[in-house]
Amino acid sequence: QRARQAKASFDLTPADIPALIRICKMVDGMPLGLELAASWVRYMSCQEIADEVARSLDFLSTKMRNVPQRHRSLRAVFEQSWGRLPDEEQAVLKRMAIFRGGCVREAAQAVANARLPQLSALVDKALLRYEHNGRYEMHELIRQFALEQLQADPDEYQRAQHEHGRYFTAFLEKHTASFRGGRQSEALAEIAAELDNIRAAWRHVVVDRHLESLEVLHRGLGVFYWLQGWFAEARDTFRLAIEALKADVDPPTKQQRILVELLVSFSTHSQFQGKQEPAEIALEEALALAERLDAPDITAAVLERQARLANAQGDHLRAKTLGEKALSLYRDLGDVANVAHVLSHQGRANLFLQDFDTAREQLEASAAYYRQQSNLPELTVSLNNLARVLLKIGAFPEAKRIMQEIVALNQQMETPVHASAYNNLGQV
Repeated sequence: QRARQAKASFDLTPADIPALIRICKMVDGMPLGLELAASWVRYMSCQEIADEVARSLDFLSTKMRNVPQRHRSLRAVFEQSWGRLPDEEQAVLKRMAIFRGGCVREAAQAVANARLPQLSALVDKALLRYEHNGRYEMHELIRQFALEQLQADPDEYQRAQHEHGRYFTAFLEKHTASFRGGRQSEALAEIAAELDNIRAAWRHVVVDRHLESLEVLHRGLGVFYWLQGWFAEARDTFRLAIEALKADVDPPTKQQRILVELLVSFSTHSQFQGKQEPAEIALEEALALAERLDAPDITAAVLERQARLANAQGDHLRAKTLGEKALSLYRDLGDVANVAHVLSHQGRANLFLQDFDTAREQLEASAAYYRQQSNLPELTVSLNNLARVLLKIGAFPEAKRIMQEIVALNQQMETPVHASAYNNLGQV
């Protein structure tokens, strides 16, 4: 079957059967080994394929005695397939190994300099698979073999990592921008499809201290994890970067600013998991660092996060005080977007303090800004708190209308993070 995929006119004769059995034994019957061997029937007879596999197998058996026989036999097929590839196809296959979970053609061209003829040739030779969803994928064992070839040249390997990181940084930045438009659900699905690659890019930029890419990836992943409710992975991901950046002696100011942002994100997702103590410790560390840097913008961000944590802990008066400090800093900076963000959470504090008029005014202002910006995730937060204010003052028809809008918005975004809207709707 596989041989006829490679060469439609292939016909197995009785003379071929001993060679075929020999090939099957040498690759231990592994489907991948059989598929790779079968791809060569366009150029060689079954006997010649068996001889080539055996020649490589004999060589590897003497050089790699500590490797299990089944791995030596499969590697023999890899070696034969690799050795017969044109230089251009070798170069593409090596660089394709940098991807995790496959990639689309655009990514292959940008990172691996892969053109369609080369990709098609590698698919024909069973070294790549072209899936119905438009992705090129590679069997993990082939990927490991090709990655070895890439890593044999450290400079080329580093260049491939750099290009991979640059591509997926730009990819995530583009799709994160869609969260503030009308494509939330599509953007989430597209990011999820590339998440293995984005995780790999994250590890690359953390190790290389590529600060611009690290900043973009952090912000995009932070929003993605929040919308998906993946708080545990968020904490692990951001902790990895925090530990790496804190290990550096006398880091540049830019790196320290990013460290503050990472600590805030770590705290946020810790709070979402109910881990209050780690959340508080991270914010205290972030505030001390922000104040040493004399950076009002990130100081305001930490104060705002501390206010939200105080709200969650039931200390609404402290939340209001911290929020007012953050609000003052953002207004001095002319940061309209973050003024709206703080107003949203100040409204929540005033709701619990039963200052319903102030809460309503703050939440309506915040919601109006987010509606204007088509920032649906933040809009649902403001509206949810506004609906709770309306519920408290007995404005039931208006509260019901807003809560129904929240449910519709979350169905549109296909996100689970505001299930409280159903609870509030039930209270109405």
